[in-house]
Amino acid sequence: MNLAIINFGSGNLHSVHKAFESVSSDLSNPYNIIVTNDPKEIQSADKIVLPGVGAFGDCKNAILNIEGLHASLEVSVIKNKVPFMGICVGMQLLADLSYEFGTHSGFGWIPGEVRRITSPKEYKIPHMGWNEITFSDHKLFDNCEQGSDFYFVHSFLFSESKK
Repeated sequence: MNLAIINFGSGNLHSVHKAFESVSSDLSNPYNIIVTNDPKEIQSADKIVLPGVGAFGDCKNAILNIEGLHASLEVSVIKNKVPFMGICVGMQLLADLSYEFGTHSGFGWIPGEVRRITSPKEYKIPHMGWNEITFSDHKLFDNCEQGSDFYFVHSFLFSESKK
């Protein structure tokens, strides 16, 4: 099984790659993990991860500036339903719009908008720190305990809209 971590020049690639290698090494059939922006490698992947660090518009433009990258992601994820995980800006790019440093269109894969966090007022923005998480019933969270702590560094949130 191949897992492709998308390299578009912006992101926490080393950390993401090491995390997936660590988890994969515990599996009976470890993944072949590649860091790539090659459309052919992406389309042959069994799972895809899109990490991202930085401003929404810059990240989207970086993806669009790599020939065939966006199209290969659309074919793999939308048409062929390859399991996909977006991390940080990689997840935000799935929205219709972002209001980070202007108005930017996203991939439009999930109806919604990315907006600056404005509440609760007692939180400092950017929000940085450990937070207790409540998980939805999804196989992605099968090995996570309710109330587990995760570390966050963010100033924006994804607000899903109903179309």
